[in-house]
Amino acid sequence: MIVYLVQKLHWEYNDNWFEREGDEPVKAFESRDDALLWAELLEDEARRELEKGEGVGFSVNPLRVFGGTERATSLTYDELWEKLDEAGLLTPPPTDDLYEQAWWRALWPRITPVQRDWLWSLLDGVQFYEVIETELEETK
Repeated sequence: MIVYLVQKLHWEYNDNWFEREGDEPVKAFESRDDALLWAELLEDEARRELEKGEGVGFSVNPLRVFGGTERATSLTYDELWEKLDEAGLLTPPPTDDLYEQAWWRALWPRITPVQRDWLWSLLDGVQFYEVIETELEETK
């Protein structure tokens, strides 16, 4: 029997950033769509915790928590900057760069839920839950 397992991804701090250190099964579903929906709800909750500086780490800035642009997104730093600028999210711009803590902390409260979800979609390397397909052996 095929099941779809929602797993929580564990991140451990290595004195620089967080590294993925194992997974924890949360819930199994017979339907892939049901598993994806459940994982999406949990992912959204984990992101809100990070935005508040809770949960996985001490920082609201996902680029710092997850070790920089190259680990947090498939975009380059310049591509990420350009997309944020085009969306009007760099007004006012950070005084230093996108790694600036104060800028990120000021960003989250002033963006709309749609902008927030769009921004998280750019940070495709920052993930807290995943769905995997696995086969369970039937017992008699």
